[in-house]
Amino acid sequence: MSNPPTARGSAICVLCQEPAMMICGSCKDAPSYHGLVSITNYGSRACQIVNRAAHKTLCRHLKTRKMLFKAGDRVQAIFYMYQENLFDKPVIKVDLSDGKLWIHEGNYDVQVVNLDFLFPFPNNLNMTPKYKKGCFVISFLY
Repeated sequence: MSNPPTARGSAICVLCQEPAMMICGSCKDAPSYHGLVSITNYGSRACQIVNRAAHKTLCRHLKTRKMLFKAGDRVQAIFYMYQENLFDKPVIKVDLSDGKLWIHEGNYDVQVVNLDFLFPFPNNLNMTPKYKKGCFVISFLY
């Protein structure tokens, strides 16, 4: 159950309605889902103990959400590292035009033998990290 902050910016205990001194440590910092975040605040350790059974299910869901987001971040980082090391497009230029990322590819007249189709990622193009990630995603999809 989420408690809105009071006018002074402090939260209210879910049980005793007093100013909260504690937040559930297991589910705090859980990412929002469609803009909704549910943080359980407690006025004391006694309030937390009394509310444990009611909060347990919500807390598990929030902990799971935190773990899934963390796993997703790691998988995304692995994907970007993989794409950078095994890039398969001879990119010579990257532009942003009309709100779209345009990737200009170079010459494919190289004879392919084993993994010779892999090119070093063109770090000399001085693109932003966002453009670089865009190149990785586009090259993976096409």
